[in-house]
Amino acid sequence: MESRGKPRLFFFIFARHHSSETLLIKPHHSVKIPMRTNDYTSSAIRVLLICLAASATRILPHPVNFGPLTAVALFAGYRLGSWKAAIPVVLLSAFLSDLLVNALLYQVVEAQYFLSPVTLSIYGFYIAASVASARINLMKPRTLVASGLASSVMFFLISNGAVWATSTSYPSGLGGLMASYIAGIPFFPYTLMGDLFYLSILVLGTSWVEQKMPSFLPKTNRFQ
Repeated sequence: MESRGKPRLFFFIFARHHSSETLLIKPHHSVKIPMRTNDYTSSAIRVLLICLAASATRILPHPVNFGPLTAVALFAGYRLGSWKAAIPVVLLSAFLSDLLVNALLYQVVEAQYFLSPVTLSIYGFYIAASVASARINLMKPRTLVASGLASSVMFFLISNGAVWATSTSYPSGLGGLMASYIAGIPFFPYTLMGDLFYLSILVLGTSWVEQKMPSFLPKTNRFQ
């Protein structure tokens, strides 16, 4: 039986928060103090600007399907740690970069493009990717590579499936669906390379900035 000695000494630290919570900190136990609302908002704005800058690189010369948007979706969810905050960032990045690409490269901006089933299905995929990445630690190399690979496969399946479902170029039925997937295979390596390239740059780059300038990009995710 444990001997009864003097009661353990507890240290109390009181701090003012937006929620006016009192923190009880015990010796030898670490307590993670929540980020203030203003700090989170400031960091979220910086994450948005990073995502917009990455998305804007779509206007630069690049191989077909080598793009940043899937990586932006994964990065936003991971970095912000909240799907509610990540979804507006992802949708705004995709929408504005689509406007930029259509206006500068194709000189055509049509509402029909944004309302097409293919575009809506791809935007839905970006939302799903940002929701999923809010719960994973992309700083782990295996997780980063696995996330990039899984996202590339899902994008391939969803985008080519949507093209088959809405296009007259392929016959209906399983044969037409398989033909759509086969036609997309040559572009898949570029999709995968783009996802891994941009995801590595975003995750590792912001981690480096965080270490060098923690006040510029405060941590917002429990994994960081």
